[in-house]
Amino acid sequence: DLSFLNAPEKPAGKRGFLKAQKDTLVFEDGTAVRFWGTSLTAYTLFGTSKAGVKQQARRLSELGFNLVRLVHHDSPWVDPNIFGDQKSQDTQKLSSAMLEKLDWWIKCLKDEGIYIWLDLHVGRHLKAGDRIDGLEEIARGRPSSELTGYNYVNASIRQAMMRFNEAYVNRGNIYTNAAYKDEPAIVAMLITNENDLTHHL
Repeated sequence: DLSFLNAPEKPAGKRGFLKAQKDTLVFEDGTAVRFWGTSLTAYTLFGTSKAGVKQQARRLSELGFNLVRLVHHDSPWVDPNIFGDQKSQDTQKLSSAMLEKLDWWIKCLKDEGIYIWLDLHVGRHLKAGDRIDGLEEIARGRPSSELTGYNYVNASIRQAMMRFNEAYVNRGNIYTNAAYKDEPAIVAMLITNENDLTHHL
């Protein structure tokens, strides 16, 4: 049980926001930090019971982790995902029920002294209701399309990503009363994941 390593950080974020100081990561109070992280993905984020989330947050601390990345919240193979169920015709609206589940993960991890890395885009597929310029060409006959790579040449995709980011990070966590952008326990946000013009596309 390595949870004693996280005990001084409870609750995560009490030292203020993280910043880079030359080659060192430090909190606002001047405390230097190193991270040992892991990921929570997809069905784990949205399908774990409240009691299970609390138990797993404790277990992650016992394993010595002080950073957890929340990933594949937007991927189409996850049903439901951050947009709700896959029957929806667009990815314009965030599901309040799924956001609440993420809120609970963040609160429980924070209570254990574990910091959060929040992904903003991983696998989102755009649909007809998203009003994306040229989607029929991009989707090539499929009902939806990845935005990976295309966002660099398509302004309407960039705008869709920005709308998501704004809605996601400005919403208040119902358990901590802090918007994700104002939560010092969230030490990193990944704007876009594996999004390049050559290898993945």
